[in-house]
Amino acid sequence: MIRKLKKRSLTMSIACALALTITPSYYRCAYGAESDSEQQDEIYQLPAVTVEAPRPEWESKLSPGTVSIVRPEDFKGEQKTLPELLKRVPGVHINELTGTGQYTVASVRGSTAAQVGVFVDGVLTKLGGDAASDLSMIPVENVERIEIYRGYIPARFPGTWMGGVINIVTKKPQKTGISLTQGMSSYGGYTGSFGMNSPLGDGSLFVGVNRDQSQGNYKYTFYDSDISRNRLNNGYQKTDVLVKWQDDNWQVKYAWKRNDRGLPYHVLNENYDNPAYWGSKQPSKKLQTDQSDVLIGRRQTVGNLEWGWRMTYMDQEKNYKNPWGNNALFGKWSRYQSQRLGGALDGSFKAGDNHLLEFAVNYSHEDLDVNGTGMTLPSYAWVKHHYTQTLADAQLQDTITLNKAKDFWFTPSVRWNYSGGLGQANTGGLYWIKAIQENTDSKFTWQTALKKKVDDHYTMRATYGTYYRFPNLYELIGDGAFILPVSPTNTVHAAPAGPENGTQWDVGVQWQGEMLKAKSDWSLTYFGRHSENMLELYRMGLTYMSYVNGGEGRVNGVELEGKLNWERWDLDLSATYMQSKDLQRYKKMYYLYPNGNYGNSLENFAPKWEGLLRLTYRFLGERTSVFSEVRYVGETNVDDEVDWTTAYTTVGLGVKHQFTKNTRLTVGVNNMFNKVPYWKTLQQPTGYEPWYAYGTMKYPLAGRTYYATMQWDF
Repeated sequence: MIRKLKKRSLTMSIACALALTITPSYYRCAYGAESDSEQQDEIYQLPAVTVEAPRPEWESKLSPGTVSIVRPEDFKGEQKTLPELLKRVPGVHINELTGTGQYTVASVRGSTAAQVGVFVDGVLTKLGGDAASDLSMIPVENVERIEIYRGYIPARFPGTWMGGVINIVTKKPQKTGISLTQGMSSYGGYTGSFGMNSPLGDGSLFVGVNRDQSQGNYKYTFYDSDISRNRLNNGYQKTDVLVKWQDDNWQVKYAWKRNDRGLPYHVLNENYDNPAYWGSKQPSKKLQTDQSDVLIGRRQTVGNLEWGWRMTYMDQEKNYKNPWGNNALFGKWSRYQSQRLGGALDGSFKAGDNHLLEFAVNYSHEDLDVNGTGMTLPSYAWVKHHYTQTLADAQLQDTITLNKAKDFWFTPSVRWNYSGGLGQANTGGLYWIKAIQENTDSKFTWQTALKKKVDDHYTMRATYGTYYRFPNLYELIGDGAFILPVSPTNTVHAAPAGPENGTQWDVGVQWQGEMLKAKSDWSLTYFGRHSENMLELYRMGLTYMSYVNGGEGRVNGVELEGKLNWERWDLDLSATYMQSKDLQRYKKMYYLYPNGNYGNSLENFAPKWEGLLRLTYRFLGERTSVFSEVRYVGETNVDDEVDWTTAYTTVGLGVKHQFTKNTRLTVGVNNMFNKVPYWKTLQQPTGYEPWYAYGTMKYPLAGRTYYATMQWDF
């Protein structure tokens, strides 16, 4: 009954907001400067939903390659998380691997999640003990913009990221003010935030506190049946704090976050989410993550040299508890404690009229301690309990102006990367597992870019480069328990597991101008990547898995990004077509494909087709706007063209209304037609034609979701 009342109240909020839009007083014109007369109405302007063309000059200097910008402020009140904001970027696919609100990663241009670098203010978020960056852990309430780089990666980001880089830039302290946000959504969802800007000393101070929580018990229906369940043990509570002080030279930042969430069971057995079957609701598996980040940095300009340095420290602790577990290794509980200390020096030097040199040097050292059920028992003395990882790199990039008109640029760059990892146990285990196991490697890579501004409308660009990705600690050494290195005598997986390497390229054109009487900004890019020694997690036995050499593959695709801005209408469009091909397999496939998987799609968890369209209308007076989003995700291969998720389309609708200069309400519904993907499995029985069987995903996604948010700015 409570759930029904909440849903009804949200629906009534949407109806009320729509009714307000037809009130005559809201149709008064509000353009131009404020009148001196106290009788004149104040100007109410909702922030633009899309980036207005032409783009600001600083955006074009972010990278000579393909880069997209997303500003969370444009979607304020819509309760969009980082994964939801990234879904609007072409070439980026979001994988919610264990369901809505749970572990979520990004694939860029068909890459794996481990091949994507995720940074906050230029600092890498992924630790060596993480397989990939969990996007559901990164808050966006205190974020100014999100930069998404594909292909060419600027010198200021350490590492050689095969897919791309996502850089999250937190808000800079600016004018004095306070903002408050309160929101609610379906499935017991609540969001609340507080932000304050204030002058302090010679600079400004920003303080942001946010809370996001949900019971997460959304409904799902088993495929082709009337069986319906509430998703259990899927709730979460996320809290984060950001304190940032900045002046013309110095920056000091402290960030803290806690993510306390349940870990849902898979639903292939329908009784996992059936309390009646167990006699009561199952106790939830829990994962609590606490993380603190400190950054101190300074930037300055001396003549033609602009440079800066920063020191960073990260402390993270993950605690896992399973009330259903046993006393075996990691059965009931485990704890992962990480500390990372890093430093960076970077800058740019203008050498004459035709050269802009950019350089960067980065260093970090990380320690990881592992503990869990049974770790002190002699039978588990061979399990690795301590890890270290050291990363270092140096990069040099030169932007060379090639002509007198200063509209043709050539940008080569070279980088050197080093990685050292060590795993330590009390004693040796299996004959190929040492008590102390160390791996070190270093490599030079390079990349180039050409960019030509043809006229006031057209800009052409092309990039090409090499990459060489070092495996992380899990991939190098394993976790000592469930993930182990491959035995050197294993004849099936004799090829070395990584490092991954290859080449990438893209060519593109950007057009800015007037189209259909609208300010327009369009970008079209054709890209390709060739990869060797791709790392792949593979089950080696009944009790453990290993990262093995997945062989050689190729990805090609097209990205389209467009924006049209009329006086009252905004249209935002992104689309991706991508095709991948498995060129060679080192591992021998004995299931379904005895001769290997050559020629099939890569297991990159990315669809061939994906797109998003957003349309916004602002009513006269700028107080009220209505928006709609349509998103399409095509069939997605998740296992050697044996297992797929089906294609689906979602439609969202929302309204924003500004009551006063400082107060705004946003209400809406996501996935209003309740569309979700299902599982599709190839069946190939002996003597019969192959066919597909369909079923419910192990971790189903949420369907229709209502939300409402109030904002106050003072």
